[in-house]
Amino acid sequence: MGREAHVPKTLEHTINLHRKMENVKATRRAPRCIKVIKKAAQQLLHTSDVRIDTNLNKELFTKGAKHPPNRVRVKMQRKINEDEDAKDPMYTLVTFVEIPKGRNRGLGKPTTLITED
Repeated sequence: MGREAHVPKTLEHTINLHRKMENVKATRRAPRCIKVIKKAAQQLLHTSDVRIDTNLNKELFTKGAKHPPNRVRVKMQRKINEDEDAKDPMYTLVTFVEIPKGRNRGLGKPTTLITED
């Protein structure tokens, strides 16, 4: 982890959860989705502290634990950790991105880097 790991950064990314749910017990699918999203955030933004927003959690559990969505579009924000007792200088906040309903919903978009002006 170099200097770029300590700079705030925002990504918008589509995570394919359907591939990761093969051979997972039906009642454990949505909790496993949360673990998959956390692992993806750790790999993309290089932080060990990943926090899931409540709206994303509700979206994963909308149809119950057995039937999570196949794909989900998320925004990952690497932020400065202002807690004095924290062992990591940065943390990642993962939030749900609302996409329009319909045939072409925008889930196939590539990962985009969002710049703050």
